[in-house]
Amino acid sequence: MMDDARITAARILIVDDEQSNVRLLERLLLTGGYTDVRGTTDSRAALALFNELQPDLVLVDLHMPHMDGFALMAALGERLAPNEYLPFLVLTADTTRETKERALSSGAKDFLTKPLERMEVLLRTRNLLETRFLHVALKNENRELEAKLVHQAFHDSLTGLANRALFRDRVDHALARSSRGERVAVLFLDLDNFKSVNDTLGHVEGDRLLHVVATRLLKASRGLRYRRADRRRRVRHPARRRAPTRRRLGGGHTHHGVDAAAGRVGGARGDDRHEHRDRVCPRGRARG
Repeated sequence: MMDDARITAARILIVDDEQSNVRLLERLLLTGGYTDVRGTTDSRAALALFNELQPDLVLVDLHMPHMDGFALMAALGERLAPNEYLPFLVLTADTTRETKERALSSGAKDFLTKPLERMEVLLRTRNLLETRFLHVALKNENRELEAKLVHQAFHDSLTGLANRALFRDRVDHALARSSRGERVAVLFLDLDNFKSVNDTLGHVEGDRLLHVVATRLLKASRGLRYRRADRRRRVRHPARRRAPTRRRLGGGHTHHGVDAAAGRVGGARGDDRHEHRDRVCPRGRARG
């Protein structure tokens, strides 16, 4: 069941040209615990009030001067984001079939028949707000899931580092900037003796080592500082000393170094970057 505090904190907008109806609804909702209720008797002012309040529920009368409830729902509906669910609770004494069909086609989700009855007002209000918040929760979950899937598509599941697809994408962007005269460089890192870890200690220990190296790379990259001097961009790191990776694996200690090479990007395709890597890091490739 949805939290009562979440429901009663909902923002509610009332639009009715009869001041007595607005006050009655405000009092009824107050008895139900609702604390953020705004009302107006001028449907023209409802547009500005809607933008200010950003309500979770709109109670709207159908028959009003200047702009009736049908036109108001249409105008407010145009201000909603795609696939956004904002319920309109219609207030009317007109219970004809034609009026209900027209109201539903204009965006109404439910009806309150005048004269208003307290329990019906509170129950229908709560039902629509629960549906509203379920839609919001589902939308947020879908957004988080989409972000997670995008991250998984462009990052290695073991290390969390960017994978080949993201690398190619970044290199393609770099090549595009290079074609416009901007200087771009690529830094390649090669882990020495990694093949021997897999061959002697197994892939589980190899994965552990990769995770350690990736963690250090992520930690180091967050500390990079960039400055521009003499029209060239230099990369400086706060640490002044470098230490080889020393990790206890399989009951003993192994020492691993990292070969690094940097080169300017230009002319080649993104898929050719790995061929350049093999040429600029030959010692590491020979060691595995």
